[in-house]
Formats: sequence, C-alpha cells, structure tokens
Amino acid sequence: MKIQNQAVIAPQHNVKSVQSDSQTTQSNNVKSIADKPNISEAGKVTQQIDSLFDKVDNIYMTHLSSEQKKELDTSYKKLDELFEKQELSPAQDKTINALFDKIDEIFTSAEKSLTPKEQETLANLDLKINDLLEVENKGFETQINEELDGLFSQREGLLTSKLSSQQKNELKGLNESLNALFDNLDSDENTQQANKLFEKIDNILQSSYNTLSEDDKNKVDQLDQNINNLFEELDQNFEDSLTYY
Repeated sequence: MKIQNQAVIAPQHNVKSVQSDSQTTQSNNVKSIADKPNISEAGKVTQQIDSLFDKVDNIYMTHLSSEQKKELDTSYKKLDELFEKQELSPAQDKTINALFDKIDEIFTSAEKSLTPKEQETLANLDLKINDLLEVENKGFETQINEELDGLFSQREGLLTSKLSSQQKNELKGLNESLNALFDNLDSDENTQQANKLFEKIDNILQSSYNTLSEDDKNKVDQLDQNINNLFEELDQNFEDSLTYY
C-alpha cells in the first residue's frame, strides 16, 4: 500500500495518507483551479495544433532535397516502431537519440536556406503552437486531477472505515498541521516536520489497512497503483511539454 509522494517532501518518501471529513490532503495538492474543458473544445485545440505543425513542416519541406525527405520519413517510421515498445533497452535508447540527432541535422540544414519572411512566419507559428500547447496541457492536467480526486476519495473511504473516532480526530489534526507546513516548505526544519507528520499518518492508516478484508486490501492496492500511474502521466506530460520537437 504505497503511493509515491508527489508533494516533494523528501526523496523516495512513500505517502499513504488520506484525510478524514472529506478533506483529503493529496487531493487538495493536486486539485486544479481550472474549469473542466469541453471535450469538443479540447479536440478543436488538438486539431489546431496539428494544423500549425503541418504549416511548419510545409515550410521546412520546401528546403529539403528528395533524399533528405526520404531520410526524414524513414527516421520517423523507425521512431514510431521503437516508441510502440513497452520497454526500451539501452541500445534502443541510443538508437532513438541517434535518430533525433539525424532529424535535427536535417532541419538545421533547411534553416540555413530560410528566407527572412519564412523565418518570421515560423516564429509566429511557434508562438501560436506554444500558446495552444499550454491550453492543451492545462486541459489534460485538469482531467487527470479530477480522476485523482475520485481515486483518493475512494481510497479514503476504505481506509478510514475501520478507524475509531479518536483515530479520525488524530488523523484530521495531523493533516491540518501538514497543510499548514505545505505553505512554507523552504526550510529544512519544516521539511523534516512534514516527514514526521507523514510517518504518523502512515502508521494510523497502515493499522487500518491491516484490519481490512482481503477484498478491500486488494481494492486499496489497485487504487494505489492507479494513482501512481496517473502521477506518472502528469510527470511525463510535463517532460513532453518542455519541448515539442
């Protein structure tokens, strides 16, 4: 029953805390303030991004030779094949990096022959793409955060169902103290205090977990896995958003 701590309290610290009285600490940490985007609107944003990328590609393609275009197409196909694999070996990672280097080399050669007008057009397209990617990422994060809220709520219900009134009150007090520390985690002292609070919360919830039926334990374990998977998706989305090519 382990969930990776996304609050960055300490390296490799496992968080298993939930908050009573429908005030889940982790839920508060990941809850987005953005409104839920309309699905059709999200689709339109994606279409606009694709359209802008097509315009960028078209400009570059006019400055590539037939051989370069063929090499570019081959490189992209190889990347698609590699990215379809669930796990990549070190050798395959090396191949991917080499393919990206080759693609960069081709586009860099094309940049040298761009006209001033084309450079200006590409700069404007780049700004529009970045703006739309921010909108798309915001919508993605909102969706993930809402899913996390639902999973944490289910998890909270299972783990607090076996707690006594005294334990629930203690858990509530610990989480309130933890929330207060979240406002100021710059100092090492506050970080250490937060870790101690996490340990106390973990102990209470672990004792509750131990009293659950095997069926409920399996449910909690599955919820933990689903939560970790969503956090990994958020991390990956953040890394992908650092650059779009």
